Amino acid sequence: MTPSLERKGSPASGLDAKSKAHDMLPDRRHSDVKRWPVSGADRMEQLDDFGAKLRDACGAFALLGARGRNAVGGKVFGESKAGIRLVEICSNLQQFSRSRREISLGGHDDLFLILQEDGNALISQHEASHWLQPGDLALIDSMEPSEFTFFGEFSRQRFALLPRASVLARLPHGKVVGGNFLPAADPANTAISAVLQKIRLLVDPDPEIGAFLGDALLALVRVMACEAPRSQQTHKGKEASGTDHALSMSRQYIDNGYRDSNFKIREMAETLRLSMRQVQRSFAALETTPTKYLLIKRLEHARKEIDQMIAGRRSDLISTIAFEAGFSDLSYFQRTFRRAFGNTPREYIRGIAG
Repeated sequence: MTPSLERKGSPASGLDAKSKAHDMLPDRRHSDVKRWPVSGADRMEQLDDFGAKLRDACGAFALLGARGRNAVGGKVFGESKAGIRLVEICSNLQQFSRSRREISLGGHDDLFLILQEDGNALISQHEASHWLQPGDLALIDSMEPSEFTFFGEFSRQRFALLPRASVLARLPHGKVVGGNFLPAADPANTAISAVLQKIRLLVDPDPEIGAFLGDALLALVRVMACEAPRSQQTHKGKEASGTDHALSMSRQYIDNGYRDSNFKIREMAETLRLSMRQVQRSFAALETTPTKYLLIKRLEHARKEIDQMIAGRRSDLISTIAFEAGFSDLSYFQRTFRRAFGNTPREYIRGIAG
């Protein structure tokens, strides 16, 4: 069983809950990030202009510039090969998202197969959220609301726009629920990435070879979708219904109480009249744990408030923000912030202000 926040360790592990939650986060310090050069004025453009390029390439998105700025550095590049539309997005955006409004603007009706190449991203659709590190893959339905949040100074993704109706028609449940995730270490990821790379490198290909590669990619993506975690499949029976109910209650409870530094997962379970096993299994449906979900909520809150400091809208100490977000140990906050975002809070502020 995954340890809850209140457990201080066990003889078997010798680790406390903080250390284990800390280990769950992607480590930005050791990622080999190739930064897209965005320092020159010719590399910067208005959000609306960048958004227009993104809309032409793969659909309409609402954009949020780094630290709320109205300018973005990066590029959008698209091409079609083997019957597949390929789009590379490099930017220092903080977030882009598709709500029902952006979807209603029309344009593209695809599934987004996303390869995270540089930087880290948090991709959310419906009730599922996935951390993407370099090499990870995700499959997102462009016709359902989704949100992409980026961490660090730079992020690069490669999108393959797949025929939505064709892929969904071959799936047993007929939909991609909440985004499918495939880590870099998974053999299916290796196969999909290899076919994507082969397609990208095609130069004046024989039409038959292009067709074979396109079919191979679609077949592998169907495998990826069919092997989605239980949470992404159509649930049946009382057990699934109970898991969904437990997840809904637990998420709402954490969302409302994560700023309390005395928050305990076990106490939450007792209050909601759930067993710890029920709580753990419900969060496993999101490929996470209640401990990690609580930590992410606190870190997201802290980063947003530090962004407010940088924008001049608040003048508190970093420690004040940490305690406000629910951290009771400033050293632990510094370590987890650095692990998630690549810098300590002070380095993060200096890097942006500079």
